[in-house]
Amino acid sequence: MTGPAIRVIVVDDDNLFRQGLVEILRLVDDFEVVGEGGSGGAALKLATELRPDVALLDVQMPGPTPAETIRKLREASPGTGVVVVTVADDPDLIYRLIQAGACGYLMKSADRRDLATAVHAAAKATDLVNVLISRKAFLRLRVSVSRPPSQLLTARELEVLAALAQAKSTTEIATTLGIAELTVKKHLANIYAKLEVTNRVEALLTAQQRGLVATTHT
Repeated sequence: MTGPAIRVIVVDDDNLFRQGLVEILRLVDDFEVVGEGGSGGAALKLATELRPDVALLDVQMPGPTPAETIRKLREASPGTGVVVVTVADDPDLIYRLIQAGACGYLMKSADRRDLATAVHAAAKATDLVNVLISRKAFLRLRVSVSRPPSQLLTARELEVLAALAQAKSTTEIATTLGIAELTVKKHLANIYAKLEVTNRVEALLTAQQRGLVATTHT
């Protein structure tokens, strides 16, 4: 090791996998694991307190959505490079997390060399993104990246979102669109999942940012 160690935190709610990552990282001379946790909240706490060079994160954890976790982590510790390590070979998720600030996306099937390469790249704080995914996901990612924001949601989901922007309740949306309240709730759940949010306020803010609904002015 010729310089200071790269300080890493590892956050994954799968204890065995997390411990495995920690052991692998400790075998590399210029890596130092300074913290570990099992939730999005833990990731934010560790990043705020430790200001690591790199954070290795799973996406299927308790706490905030993956994109929200990454955005808040980057706000709390701008110098921390985020590498996602997951089983999710999902092009839409990849795109959203890179938009949120991730600089690496690695499948859990990757080998030790791939992991070390991703950590080294993330620590350099460049604009390069290190992505290691399947060929199938890559081909689908090309479609996802070129897709207009309006195609993220279905026509009916856009109608529900528009009604939501008018401050209508679930009952009022159901009446306006001529559908059952349960159907409205299902559409809302799909909208939240696709926009990586957890409630109506966040959905509207995100939708306005992406041009899916008109920005309101008071």
